[in-house]
Amino acid sequence: MKRTAIVGVVTLVLVTTTFAQKQIKPWKEWNKKEAEKIFNDSAWSHSQTERASSQSSSDVSTNFGDTRGREEAVRNVSTNAAVTFNMRFLSARPIRQAYARMLELADTKPDAAAIEKLEAWANLAADDRIIITVSCNGDQQLLSRVAATLKNANTDELKKTAYLERADGKRVPLTNYTPPARDVFGARFTFPRTIDGQPFLTPEAGLLRFYVEYEPKIPDASMTQSSSRSGSSNRPSQYKLKLDMKFKPADMVYNGELEY
Repeated sequence: MKRTAIVGVVTLVLVTTTFAQKQIKPWKEWNKKEAEKIFNDSAWSHSQTERASSQSSSDVSTNFGDTRGREEAVRNVSTNAAVTFNMRFLSARPIRQAYARMLELADTKPDAAAIEKLEAWANLAADDRIIITVSCNGDQQLLSRVAATLKNANTDELKKTAYLERADGKRVPLTNYTPPARDVFGARFTFPRTIDGQPFLTPEAGLLRFYVEYEPKIPDASMTQSSSRSGSSNRPSQYKLKLDMKFKPADMVYNGELEY
């Protein structure tokens, strides 16, 4: 019994120590590197890179020269072209605070009134929603296809295959989808924060999976224009979106609170 009690105390100390490590300095004191780290590569921000080779070669845009030129373009694009999806918890204060701090440290700073509003937004506690944003960067040709897919997707279609899942298998489905706007965050995927009257997540929840799968039903607009100009009768390119990312709630404890 004594040994069990000692083990329990040691475990509690280790957990407490782990949580205490999240008591980092106030966000207004972060330097640029620290803010960018939270925003781009942290417990609340993960990335997934996909290459054109994961899509059908018939979906890859080519140049419109002779046949040899088209074949070479297919080989180059399928081998080298890639797009990186950046997934962030917008509903978590650390992400908003990191973004606000990055703007404050930028060469061209917001005026005093804008900074005041920015800080209020950064410090706002989450409401009844979990909001995960998806932005992307990479090969421009591939990005145009991804952008068209994200722009034309809608909530009803994504509800069928977009969800958050805990380690115990419990899921919450998508409740709302907002296509990308002209900001750094990109598309917004919204999920309920509670289930059966209880918070969906706790620090002990294990891994949290964010999953989205979507195949567009309409052609990529940019590819339609290219095909039209070239006189090609081939079916326009499409991008089949598949995001599968795991987050660790235990690492999302920030200043004593689970932020998600």
